[in-house]
Amino acid sequence: MKYQIRKGVVMEQVCGVYLIISSDEAHPPCPYLRPANEIMAFYWHILEQGCTEEQLLAASVEEFDAPSELLASDLHLLLKMWMELGYVVDSSTQN
Repeated sequence: MKYQIRKGVVMEQVCGVYLIISSDEAHPPCPYLRPANEIMAFYWHILEQGCTEEQLLAASVEEFDAPSELLASDLHLLLKMWMELGYVVDSSTQN
């Protein structure tokens, strides 16, 4: 599956805090505002180009000093959450 950010959703840094922001175009199903952290921002930046979970994992292995099994598990949970919230979509099914 190739993931990408839903049209109308952005991540911005405001006063040192990362926020996922949905425009009216993306709401519903996406919540208008959700806080994020630096690790989420790292993944978000890569997802803006569209990528697979394997590509995200490879980038995270290069970036973070952690076992790939742990990174894979955390990444999978993050992608699942973002898909359930509607922020990330399968690019092959997005209109």
